[in-house]
Amino acid sequence: MQSVITPVQTTEAPRAARGARLVAVAASTAAALAAWVVAGPVLGVEIATLTAADGGSATVGAVAVVVSAAVTTLAGWALLAALERFTRAARRSWTVIAGMVLLVSLIGPATLGSTAGSAVGLVVMHLVVGATAIPLLARTARR
Repeated sequence: MQSVITPVQTTEAPRAARGARLVAVAASTAAALAAWVVAGPVLGVEIATLTAADGGSATVGAVAVVVSAAVTTLAGWALLAALERFTRAARRSWTVIAGMVLLVSLIGPATLGSTAGSAVGLVVMHLVVGATAIPLLARTARR
């Protein structure tokens, strides 16, 4: 006689991870928006003129900051979920990939800012999102 052992699946661990990951999305989005608001007074740049100068006309507004941070963190969540499904070292792999993506993302703002203040502001926003999302999402990875 053969016995089949099936793993018991609980919904509590995935729910806890989902909640923590939603917190990571909210926290990174809020942190990016806070950095955007603070960039004006600290860097002496008008918020409306914080530009990604690909022609000098694209302004980085609050909606763009919120959407970019949320979408980026959600993409990180999706990658982490895929790595958890297909690899044993999901946390380590994800953290390395996320760090590399953050470094590559700094190229654009560092080279395309229309002014030094704008470039610094954009780099800071990228770093704030990375510094918030990477550890918060990594902490939720299954072991």
